[in-house]
Amino acid sequence: MLRNVVMAQTPTVALAVAADPAAGLAPLPEGGLRPPGAGGDLVLANSGIVVRLVPNAASEGRAALVLLANDEPMALTPARAGSGRVLAGALHGRRGERPWSLAWGRLSAGELSVCAEFVGEAQGGHPRTVLATRLGSDFWLAETAGDYRGVTVTTADSRLYSELWPVPRAPRVV
Repeated sequence: MLRNVVMAQTPTVALAVAADPAAGLAPLPEGGLRPPGAGGDLVLANSGIVVRLVPNAASEGRAALVLLANDEPMALTPARAGSGRVLAGALHGRRGERPWSLAWGRLSAGELSVCAEFVGEAQGGHPRTVLATRLGSDFWLAETAGDYRGVTVTTADSRLYSELWPVPRAPRVV
């Protein structure tokens, strides 16, 4: 089962060991509601976004990565056999007065690590490099405090850049 480590006022992503989606969610507590961070969810330290791996029957039983804000889906990234987009999405926003930046994507077969360098901080801060958290066997995610405008993602086989987009109002599939 997933162990959540949610850190307050920390400049890097919350660390986690992601659960296997095939194991299913923990039973619902009395009242039928599962609070964010329970039963296999990961709550990110800076943004408060809930990250969930869910089974995806359309993808040969491989997982899909779902990002939720205020119980509403904001992004869905299905796993893809073979090559997929290493960098699936990059967002920035605010949680109260605290700005945050986030990038996520798919792991290529045999990929062991992903490094994300957030650049172009709006207040003139320095770039920040984050070793991404691996989520299951198919995904990675990196979050940091700060209002960055871009991210460069580096793996053993590739180096990609993307602008960070404001938090969407409608869900999107990437």
